[in-house]
Amino acid sequence: MKSSPRFTTNLTLLVLVLLFAAAPAVLAQDPADVSSQELYDSFKANAEKTWKNRMKQLDCCSFTATSLYQLKAHKIGSNDSSDYNPDDYSFVHGEIACDFPRLIGHTVGNEGKADEFHTDWGYKENYTFILNKKTLSDEWSIERLEPVVKRAKHNDLWKFMTSKAFLPRGNPESFFEMYASAVLGEFLLPQGVPIMSLMTSPMCVVDKYEKIENGNLRIHFTIDDSVVKDLSEPLPFSFRSGRIDLTPNDWRVVAVSVFSPDGTYEESIQNEYKADGETPFLSSSKHKSIGATIYSEDSFTCEQSQETTDPTRYTLSYYGLPEPEFVSETNRIRLVLIALGALMIGFAVWRFSRRRSAEQ
Repeated sequence: MKSSPRFTTNLTLLVLVLLFAAAPAVLAQDPADVSSQELYDSFKANAEKTWKNRMKQLDCCSFTATSLYQLKAHKIGSNDSSDYNPDDYSFVHGEIACDFPRLIGHTVGNEGKADEFHTDWGYKENYTFILNKKTLSDEWSIERLEPVVKRAKHNDLWKFMTSKAFLPRGNPESFFEMYASAVLGEFLLPQGVPIMSLMTSPMCVVDKYEKIENGNLRIHFTIDDSVVKDLSEPLPFSFRSGRIDLTPNDWRVVAVSVFSPDGTYEESIQNEYKADGETPFLSSSKHKSIGATIYSEDSFTCEQSQETTDPTRYTLSYYGLPEPEFVSETNRIRLVLIALGALMIGFAVWRFSRRRSAEQ
């Protein structure tokens, strides 16, 4: 008995309706219901796109951050901080603003102490600078002032975060290092290694992955030195094994521990995030280093917002200092080239008009 075309059509529509109805439930599946294999497969398939989108959220919009940095150092076997003079600790307060490729930072160290210092550093499209002064009432002195040879671009930033073999030479390199540490801290592992650089390296071997509390994904890895000979510029991983905890779906680094080859040295990072609307931002991070002779801790807390920063904040003029001469010279050259271009276009239009008139 043949089924009627209408029956077949209705059945097809019913199946499609059921599939579409079930799709949101599948897409919104609780990480707790996903196996570790599915979670890891999703990480491998989606991490790069997710990380790029996350970086774009951070570097394409302007935001300001205020952080407090504290460093403690102890000898192994004496973890009691009461044995140490408070003056041995270093407190740094900082403010950071960025609007890629512009970046400005202000830090105050050990305020009110004999070794108080103030440092400001800035990156613009055409020059970079570092300023220093001893106390708040002192005048700024220029420690470094350099023209930008090559303007930083987003593609170069991703290359920097994925492999040091692709580092652009010249000025942007220092910009990317500063930008990564100041803005992209949530992507950094101990010793400043970007997680993208590790996970995309042929030296990184994933030994095990597992689903842990809160549905997070934990990756256990080792570094395989045997592939170094296959790299034109090997990645400098000083650690040889470790584990990384990542949030499901957006793959933010929650915790990481790395170990030296002989197991006598360990570094770890613990990150916490605070949601600002739908976007989570890194709010605090704790870093520990444990070795044969030293035990150290440092931590910072951060408040972030998406307020737009006045463009003049990224200039030397903001500090009452003159703009560099090479910038004025560059502007003059640019104006001359624009004028010459306009003159050539005008001359071409005049000749074309004369020719049209003569033909008529």
